[in-house]
Amino acid sequence: MLAHNKSGWTLLEYLKVSEDDIGDFDNVTGSFAVISVNGEYLIGFNSWRQQWEFPAGGIEPGETAREAAIRELYEETHQRQTDLEFKGLFKIKDPKGTIKYQAVFYGTMPTLAPFSHIAEDEMDKIRLWDFKEDIGYVDECDLKIVELVTGNMNNPETSFTIRQKSARDMLSLWNYSNYSEATPTARFFYDNIESGNAIFWSLCDEENIVGELYSFLELEDKDFADGKDIAYLCAFRVNKEYRGKGYGSMLMNTALSDLKSKNFSLATIGVGMDEEGNKKMYDHMGFNRKIKECFFDPCARDKDMKPAADEGFILMSKEL
Repeated sequence: MLAHNKSGWTLLEYLKVSEDDIGDFDNVTGSFAVISVNGEYLIGFNSWRQQWEFPAGGIEPGETAREAAIRELYEETHQRQTDLEFKGLFKIKDPKGTIKYQAVFYGTMPTLAPFSHIAEDEMDKIRLWDFKEDIGYVDECDLKIVELVTGNMNNPETSFTIRQKSARDMLSLWNYSNYSEATPTARFFYDNIESGNAIFWSLCDEENIVGELYSFLELEDKDFADGKDIAYLCAFRVNKEYRGKGYGSMLMNTALSDLKSKNFSLATIGVGMDEEGNKKMYDHMGFNRKIKECFFDPCARDKDMKPAADEGFILMSKEL
């Protein structure tokens, strides 16, 4: 048993299956939408049950689990987010002893849309929660689901956040004390962050940067980034000890949500031709359309500040 709530529901098991496997399970009756905004999580106060809950609800006839998560998110919290990542199924037992399954989806948003309560709303109010502040009773099963999906085990000593960082922070992370000693590539990144053409997204454990990802809005090769519809993601790294816990997905989803909010319709990313592990990871994240093979890296610079030659990589894209 993972958790038990005051209404008599018991959370039994977390099943890390693929979305394609949902049909193999009988009685998949509901869906959750776990939404992160800069490391805090969307939660609502259920006026009917007088408790804090995460957005969730039943799957209606003819509806997929994903469609239910998107609908429930909007109906309960007035937030629209369709770019959700499937995180698995939870096996539960209802108060009558019936075994059911709940699908869980995860997404990020740069900010919350306004919430104005109306009479038929199940949620009386919404807010962002960091798992630390005492906000009152939070449904135990909901809490355990979100803890397991996000890797946030309510440890008061640890605080993971996604933050935009400065060009100077990038230099420091790359072990340069000043601009003059930086490599051409580091200077290129610095200049683009300073000008606003690139965004430095960081995964932080307290104040320590443990992951990085950069969004370039425009580059010379418009297949990578054209400044209007297409943006390029690169230098995606998470420290080894933080991998496999969902933090990389948090970082990527935050960057993608930000691009979508800026009205970009396509995100691109490069993957080495022999990097099978990265190919699978990016395919799972939705980068599944090949644009072209590349032999110059637009974000790596030679001594003349020209795109540096590369052994070869594939430019992949994802619709936003």
